[in-house]
Amino acid sequence: MQAQQLLRLLDEHGEDFSSCSIAFDAWCTEWIKPWFADHLEIDAHRARRWAGQDVDLSGRLPSDLIMAAAKVDPEIDAYVGPYASMSALPSSLDAVQSRAKDVYASGWRPPDPSGPTRDELAELVRKTVRAEPSPYAIATPARLLSGLTQGG
Repeated sequence: MQAQQLLRLLDEHGEDFSSCSIAFDAWCTEWIKPWFADHLEIDAHRARRWAGQDVDLSGRLPSDLIMAAAKVDPEIDAYVGPYASMSALPSSLDAVQSRAKDVYASGWRPPDPSGPTRDELAELVRKTVRAEPSPYAIATPARLLSGLTQGG
């Protein structure tokens, strides 16, 4: 979407790059910034849930929880499709905030994804950090000298 808009504005503004950049900035503020803010909100709420906290029903639900609630309430799904295809801004999900909150107030929670638990993942990270460094690890002077002395 951004690339298409930039090309359209370049065609419209010709070599007036200042006007083009101002118009593109305004477009990005209206159409891209809300997605960035949406994902910041999703990440913050997800981090809370990964830390063991329950879904917070006292404020606005993040978009990922609204989309998950559509599995229980099909009327929410009509709003999820346009959001998921990015043809509607994240604010389009505001229309079903209360329906999604009702789903969570009933006690329903999305199933946990398959994979390691938080503790298992933390242990995996600890083991990996203690293991031999990756060949892609940051090149420190000692590693560089070690590679030279070993013919690498």
